[in-house]
Amino acid sequence: MVVIPSRKSLATHPEMVWVQRKRFVGWACSECAWEFNPSEIPAGNTLAEIRLNYELERDKKFASHVCAEHPSVQSKRGQQLK
Repeated sequence: MVVIPSRKSLATHPEMVWVQRKRFVGWACSECAWEFNPSEIPAGNTLAEIRLNYELERDKKFASHVCAEHPSVQSKRGQQLK
């Protein structure tokens, strides 16, 4: 017997991805319209410290974002069609 998984079991988890769009280049969520926009230039005395602080802020904001609060254009269209 072959079992074909349902779409629900194949649900993907959001991942941070690098995107290059007409009006945005940077880190974004793979599942919604969330984009990382640093609040300010990261602090640090060396390039390594600046990079670390940038990555810490980016990762913290990504981990705390809620996809439902950043619907993508595609999901908005799907809601209108229902």
